[in-house]
Amino acid sequence: MPKKYLILTPLCHNRILKDFKRVKYLGGWCLNVDDSDSSEKTIKYHWDDRKKLASDYIFLDGLYEEFLRKMSRTLNKKHKLNEDNEFWRIIIGPWLGCFLHILFDRFEQLTKAIKDEPEIQIIAFKNLVINKPKDTQDFAKNFIPSDYFNQFLFQFIAESLYQNRISYVTLEIEEAKFGEKYHQRTNTKSFFRNTFYKLINRLAKNSRSFFYQDGLNLNSKLRLYFNERSIPFIGSIEKEFESENFQNSGNYDLDSFEEIAEFLVNKLIPLSYTKLYERYRSLGINKFPTSPKKLFTSLAYFQDDIFKIYAAEKKKQGSIFCIFQHGGNFGTTPFAFLEEHQIKSSTYWYSWGWKSEKFDNVIPVGNLRTKKTMREKSFFGSSRNKLLIVCMSLPRYSYCLYPVPLGPQYIQYLDFLGNFYNSLSLETQKKSIVRLHRGDFGWNQDKRWRRISKDVVFDKNSNIYKSVFSSKIVVVTYNATTLIEMFFWNVPMILLLDEKYWELNEESKIVYDKLKKYSIFQTSPKECADFIDSIWDDVDTWWYSPEVQKSRKAFLEIYSKHGDFKKL
Repeated sequence: MPKKYLILTPLCHNRILKDFKRVKYLGGWCLNVDDSDSSEKTIKYHWDDRKKLASDYIFLDGLYEEFLRKMSRTLNKKHKLNEDNEFWRIIIGPWLGCFLHILFDRFEQLTKAIKDEPEIQIIAFKNLVINKPKDTQDFAKNFIPSDYFNQFLFQFIAESLYQNRISYVTLEIEEAKFGEKYHQRTNTKSFFRNTFYKLINRLAKNSRSFFYQDGLNLNSKLRLYFNERSIPFIGSIEKEFESENFQNSGNYDLDSFEEIAEFLVNKLIPLSYTKLYERYRSLGINKFPTSPKKLFTSLAYFQDDIFKIYAAEKKKQGSIFCIFQHGGNFGTTPFAFLEEHQIKSSTYWYSWGWKSEKFDNVIPVGNLRTKKTMREKSFFGSSRNKLLIVCMSLPRYSYCLYPVPLGPQYIQYLDFLGNFYNSLSLETQKKSIVRLHRGDFGWNQDKRWRRISKDVVFDKNSNIYKSVFSSKIVVVTYNATTLIEMFFWNVPMILLLDEKYWELNEESKIVYDKLKKYSIFQTSPKECADFIDSIWDDVDTWWYSPEVQKSRKAFLEIYSKHGDFKKL
């Protein structure tokens, strides 16, 4: 019988199929829209076992803290510093945690494939060379979603542990497809905008409180800037990059995940933490306020290495480091790495209303982000005649652990929505509009929806507000910011989730179960479709009933209450 071969990623997919007839796909990320009939040839995803996901998170959390200690010592030695782990947590924590989660996922999936298919041969490419990430932004933008980067990781693991199973082929890849450079737009409009930003930022240099990528709505911004007697820093700092690459020689004695992880963490650590560290540090010192009493951000904690180095130094010098909650999902899940990172690295973490038994620095300030531009009376009238289905998308390869459809589980997420859509009456389907997520990540969302229904209509509004205004009811299909916004604006809506992939913590289950009681939260595609059909002619009587409104307000009191500036 001919040998069976394992395809790791979609790279050179068509050519490989011509050369190797009997194949298995390592995961759903290998499949394009037309490969839906190949699901039986795909290795089952190891995190389909959600108990394993929870236990793996605990393991990785401990490993992360161990690696944080190791890398703190390494970077202190390299830069001749004597900083503690908490200093380096602010700077390298997001990248280090995500990289370990990424690598462990690739390791476990490849291990599962070998276990499931003991005789399988692994297709690999000769002479893979990879650029090192320039910084965390480069890593998030150009590495996490990249087939080339993930091919490199899978192949490195295979060459370390399963060398005798590898069948090499030659692959030529254009350099432009990977590690793309940042492009600065240059036109008259951007020139005047950047000139204005520079003038404002010079004034911000002397601010007693530093606001940077704070993610607040306009009213909150103005009030806080006035209260703090501060001018915000606007825009970002331009950077020039050097590059450095790494080629796997295959001559490493690595026998376990921990050994592979330690090797690759040191080899692929972003240059902003090594050879470019002092340059990034100088940019922050020169551009940002000299002696701020407080630092406020919502988004810069993750990708902005210039800010993170600056924030770590200022916090060490006594500045109060504050992070605002920047979206939904927070406080509702049993585990979430980036949520815990934000809380652990900040002096105060301002939630939209929920409290934490684990962390005493979580302050329930309220929602200072969601725009208060809609009123209940806006939702009355005959113009509201659509069913708006709001969808999400995530990278084809998982990058960070929290309870959502990870990596290839996005395919099951779409199947779940397809069951819902096709369970609606034909009359309701004709009035339905599907709003795709703006980040496609290579899933070809529109084509996959066309397979669900060739008559599906997509939302073309760039601004979700316009779509909401014309909708009789909104179906939110993920547990995140859109859910909060619909509740906040008192929009008739239903939250539809596949409970297998959207686990809740014990405190949240109590709140969400109350939403279930009045059909606001549903977990069955068929029952949700039947309910919508049953209330279609009189949605408002259901939504504005005292019971539904009471449940909505109880939810908001915990997860999106009105902002209390006195707690800042």
